[in-house]
Amino acid sequence: MSILNIVLYIMMFYFIFRLFSTSKRNGKGKQLIDIVASINHHDEFFEGINDMIANCGDPVYENKARVIKLWGQSYHKEFESFAATVDELNIDQLITTDKKGNPDIHENEDSFFYIYMGIPNILYGNQAETEQKLLQDKIAPYNDRLSDKLVKVLGDSCNAFYEKKDDQGMGFFQKLLEGDYAGYTYSKSLIGLYKMIANAMMAKYYENEGTLAEHPETDDLLKQFADTGLGKRWLKAIDLTVKNESEDTETFNNDEEEPESTVTEEKEENTEKEEQE
Repeated sequence: MSILNIVLYIMMFYFIFRLFSTSKRNGKGKQLIDIVASINHHDEFFEGINDMIANCGDPVYENKARVIKLWGQSYHKEFESFAATVDELNIDQLITTDKKGNPDIHENEDSFFYIYMGIPNILYGNQAETEQKLLQDKIAPYNDRLSDKLVKVLGDSCNAFYEKKDDQGMGFFQKLLEGDYAGYTYSKSLIGLYKMIANAMMAKYYENEGTLAEHPETDDLLKQFADTGLGKRWLKAIDLTVKNESEDTETFNNDEEEPESTVTEEKEENTEKEEQE
């Protein structure tokens, strides 16, 4: 057999292996999406997420599932087991390294969305300060390493709002909506969601100040956000109502919400960085 044929066989087996690995990863991603979509069905959700943690055989997806379990525990107020799940979570499994040796989260940015924003938002709505402190302590050792990640900085701004610190995050929310986020890395598939969250937080700030009527520029993104299951939960947690064109107001207190597939789908591998090197 010639050297050329050997090389071709090696390449063929490599691509078959890659195809098989990608197929398995896509299957786990679909499984996780299905579990997230069952959030309103307590038993189904926890049976699914516990089975995935125990049997998926992939350290990355095992820990992605633990993040979703924390989200479900927050949503269903099952705080007696929250600390144990936080302790079991291995954040290192969700961070890779790019070609320059820098921390890279683009493949698992959905998990960091929940860690930095999705779970804290529900905990804020439930006034679960103890659990919020546990989660903050868990992620604290990684904050410096992830300081250039948009998801982390936006999460910090949301926490500033919850804790009424400094400008309550308003400065960064405004910059994000104006497109001024050069230097931060982020998944292109999530930037629209990040802007909707920033807009919602600004609207709530204006409502608290009694000036929301003076800021109609928040209306369109609020309506788009309110049309998603994630948005309904977010707005409910911060106690913000949204004007509805067909009704006077719409509040989001029902339990039948849309699936939360927005942030659990596979992310594009190319991470945007709006900064000229």
